Amino acid sequence: MRFFDRFRTAGALHERAESMPAGVTPPARSATARLVTTDEALTLPAVYRAVQIIATAVSQLSLDVERGGTQIETPALVRNPDVLGAPRAAFLEATTTSLAMTGNAFWRKHRGADGYVIALEVWPTYEVSVSRDPRTGQIVYGRDGVDYTTSDVQHLQLMRVPGRLVGLGPVQAAAADLRGGLDLRDYAANFFNDSTIPSGILSTEQQLTPAQAAEWKKQLAASWKPTEPAVLGAGLKYDHLLLAPRDAQFLESRTWTITEVARLFGIPAKYMLAAIEGTSTTYSNQEQEDIAFVRYTLMAYMREIEMAMSAVLPRGQEARFNVDALLRTDTKTRYEAHQLAISMGLYSLAYAQQIEGLPVVDHQPATQEAPVA
Repeated sequence: MRFFDRFRTAGALHERAESMPAGVTPPARSATARLVTTDEALTLPAVYRAVQIIATAVSQLSLDVERGGTQIETPALVRNPDVLGAPRAAFLEATTTSLAMTGNAFWRKHRGADGYVIALEVWPTYEVSVSRDPRTGQIVYGRDGVDYTTSDVQHLQLMRVPGRLVGLGPVQAAAADLRGGLDLRDYAANFFNDSTIPSGILSTEQQLTPAQAAEWKKQLAASWKPTEPAVLGAGLKYDHLLLAPRDAQFLESRTWTITEVARLFGIPAKYMLAAIEGTSTTYSNQEQEDIAFVRYTLMAYMREIEMAMSAVLPRGQEARFNVDALLRTDTKTRYEAHQLAISMGLYSLAYAQQIEGLPVVDHQPATQEAPVA
């Protein structure tokens, strides 16, 4: 059984069915309907976009190291942590995606001859089992038939729930609701091919036997040509059923699903290209949304990675993401903040250039020599 299949929770499909014509609503789902896995969840555009936004935001940040509150030169383990040599951004992206999709991430520690960790490997979560040794009480991580301890594996968790050995992620917490979004999408895609909704109604005020009704239906189907009028007798009347495109594709319910996914992952609606009725976007509230996104969504991922990276560094060293670029999103505000910090002596011009990802260049004017008399 896959790792993410162990996370299941009760839920209900929320749909705005009252806005749809009678007989057009998707069929009711059983309370024991199969819940969604991470692979299936990623086929929902809203889920893919939400995970991509979070992973992209985290992977583009710089990661600094401090000792005793003073920044030191970034160790090789932090500059290039991946054991296979992948860029640090790719390592952070894989870790963040794993946290977002399963609520967990696992780093295999590779140590040098001196015992210090020199490289890390992101393990696929669905290949890892987590258990507690009943004799020693230690956590055991199993993969490919081999058991590992916390000395070998660094376990990252998005949300810790007392009594659980593994973290709880958005997909596992709302698996039933995401299954509803998948069912709705599939139903809408196959509506015109597999729908039980008839294309029209053949009616009459006369009493018809089942045989007569079947015969008239057969005759109408045999004589129907789009370019020719249909001729009916015996007081028969044919009404063609038409659905508006928005009803046939369940646009309102699918838009509602996008909003639910944005809420589930903590993504501002504007990032999901979704609009919420009754709201308007201004420069001021957009900036506040960006700050709230960093503090209450991204920080959960960043803080977990910071603690995990600090745990594999030598004692006394702590890893910290530089979030200044995210908290001060427009260029003018960032540069004004740098100028203020430099003038106050909080950090140097070189450090400001490093934050902005610029080459470290001394822009101080050179001292001119006095002219020779």
